[in-house]
Amino acid sequence: MLDIKSKLKGIFSFGTFKKNIAIMFSGTVISQAIYLLFYPILTRIYSPADFGKYAIFITFLSIFSVIVTGQYELSILLPKKEKNFRHLVFGTIALAFVLTIFITILLFLSSPILEKYNLLMGSGLLFILGISIFINAIYQTGIYISLRNKAFKLISIVNIVNVICSILFQYLFSKSEIKDIGLIVGYMIGTLVAMIILIVINRHVLKLGSSLKDSIQRGMKVIRRYKNFPLLNLPATLVNLLANQAPQLLLNTFGESIVGYFAMSQKVLGSPVTLFSTSVSHVFKERASSDYRNKGNCRPIFLQTFKSLFLISVVPFILLFFLAPRLVPIIFGSQWIEAGVYIQALTLMYFFKFTVSPLSYVIIIAEKQKLNLIFQILLLILSIGSIGYGIYIQSPLIGVVLYSISYSIIYLIYLIISYKLSKNDKQVGEFVR
Repeated sequence: MLDIKSKLKGIFSFGTFKKNIAIMFSGTVISQAIYLLFYPILTRIYSPADFGKYAIFITFLSIFSVIVTGQYELSILLPKKEKNFRHLVFGTIALAFVLTIFITILLFLSSPILEKYNLLMGSGLLFILGISIFINAIYQTGIYISLRNKAFKLISIVNIVNVICSILFQYLFSKSEIKDIGLIVGYMIGTLVAMIILIVINRHVLKLGSSLKDSIQRGMKVIRRYKNFPLLNLPATLVNLLANQAPQLLLNTFGESIVGYFAMSQKVLGSPVTLFSTSVSHVFKERASSDYRNKGNCRPIFLQTFKSLFLISVVPFILLFFLAPRLVPIIFGSQWIEAGVYIQALTLMYFFKFTVSPLSYVIIIAEKQKLNLIFQILLLILSIGSIGYGIYIQSPLIGVVLYSISYSIIYLIYLIISYKLSKNDKQVGEFVR
């Protein structure tokens, strides 16, 4: 009995690592609890078609937000000198501004094609997307500035404010003339408020040591030092986003309601994943990077984190798999009854995503970006192939089931590779060279 207790204590003993996770986790718990509390209200106000349009918007926003920053926000954690850190921030923001303008113009020029496939119809929605892309880019940059400063409490507070403002304005706009895009505008305002808070708190970072032109020029020079982020990380991240969002775009073939069911299923299952994985991921990046850099491996923290995530998730996901079809119509309303089956189909995938996703950062720490890119391309192919087969046989549910199984297998392979790399396995390193 004592031996079991000591083992459990070892699994959940993280010291400072545990405290930082607790801070991040508490903010995520509160923000997700608020969202889940009011989500049933939104599902009764907005139709599945409204949620489908919202899901398509988020798909485009997620993809373009990654492109405009070039993934340089990830490199904010790396510079040793404070001046290089500041120049990198200015360079990232300047790049995001220029690329946002370019992408927005491109979207307007492509509007006939988008309208043909019922995607982001209307110039007003395209304009909102352009603004949201830049807001989201600055928001993500602010998050990594805060991570560099170990301001975990600030990040937690900002997440809570973001959710509260988003829900509040989504509800208010449901009573207005723009109800059909109320979810979208509410989300944009929530992110804007969060972005402003991050800018105000981190304003010392944005103080110019010289002219704006000189700061931007130096910033562009510094970002060339970290060119591997757009060259290797950006393609991998972009492919990952496409793989994750492809099902929603392809399922739109069956109508916005099917997309709405799928999107709602992702939200329900994604909540526990976000609840823990995001919190663990931010702190794990810092701790694992430090251990790998100073000790040559991060195997101990890798195993501790994996065991904790597995023990926390296995029972809830099993229960959700069996109870989802009965609980969904009770909680969200009878119009969402079909979403319960989609939740069942995606449960296995989200279980593996929950336990493996934070740990996969080891691949980046070990600088095996090529391996990461290979896996992301494979995921994209499987995503399109799975849903594509569902379209071929006219069964969206079968497509989603195949999508879930394919992802689960890849996550399992990810876990094995990450485990080997956590101890600097030379055989794996040679394999991807």
